[in-house]
Amino acid sequence: MKDELIKIIPRSKPELSKKYKILFWLALVLLFILGGCFFLLREKSSQLIRQKEKMEERIAQIEKEAEEEKELITASRKIKDFSSILKEHKKASALLDFLKQNCHQKVRFITLQINLKDFRLSLSGETENYKILGEQILKLKENSFVRDLQVTTIFLNRSNKVEFNLSFIFSPELIKP
Repeated sequence: MKDELIKIIPRSKPELSKKYKILFWLALVLLFILGGCFFLLREKSSQLIRQKEKMEERIAQIEKEAEEEKELITASRKIKDFSSILKEHKKASALLDFLKQNCHQKVRFITLQINLKDFRLSLSGETENYKILGEQILKLKENSFVRDLQVTTIFLNRSNKVEFNLSFIFSPELIKP
């Protein structure tokens, strides 16, 4: 019974040695430091992830702008090329208008060849008689835009119409834009 009484009476707890107390507090401080570092690194990591996403968005935007710029440069080159082509373009339709105005009513042209390098126009056609052909030749000779008029072939065909071939050098002003 004495053993039981001894167990009932409170005893003082054995104190931990100073070494264990220091280790406990040191471990507790380290735990707080590690916890703080964990949350600090976690926040820093999320900041870096957000920063990375912003950078990727910016890179995508810059790549898109670069692509658009390349397209603009290409379009600009095409416009410049087209402009230079357009400046050099000769307006052959004005030559056809010239022929329309200077053609005798009873002359029918069958073929037309235009050499824009030499400014030479070759025509073959037919008319009812030699008089009308003479009037057509005279009309062309008197025009200031026509030089070096040459009639190379004149003959009467099976249907008694006069066929002819002629060529002349026309003024470059006729085909300027």
